[in-house]
Amino acid sequence: GNEKLTCNAVVLAKKRAVFIKRWYDAYQSFDAKCWACHSVILPGTLATLYPDEIRVLPTEAFFRPGWRQSKQFFQENTYNFTSNYATHLWSKINQGALDALTPSSALRLNNTFGRMVRHAVSEE
Repeated sequence: GNEKLTCNAVVLAKKRAVFIKRWYDAYQSFDAKCWACHSVILPGTLATLYPDEIRVLPTEAFFRPGWRQSKQFFQENTYNFTSNYATHLWSKINQGALDALTPSSALRLNNTFGRMVRHAVSEE
């Protein structure tokens, strides 16, 4: 369809934000068989209806590398994450690598994820 999609991967909001309340209230009709209905489609619809209540950032701010490029997290060390505010780790695809992590091992990784962790906690 032509609907605007706005995923719930990362949400930053002020306490008692009107948009978040609208979205939360709509969860009364949540259907687990349609996760995307409330987690992607509904926030996109609400963002279209109430554009002054939300600022939607571009996909690159949170969803890169995408799930098809998820090997860039743990198998490569080339991804430029300077446009990311956060990142989605695609846990179903990267479960093995994520399960093996400890705080100290994450800091020592020689891959994109390790570089991201070091950047977040130091001056790298």
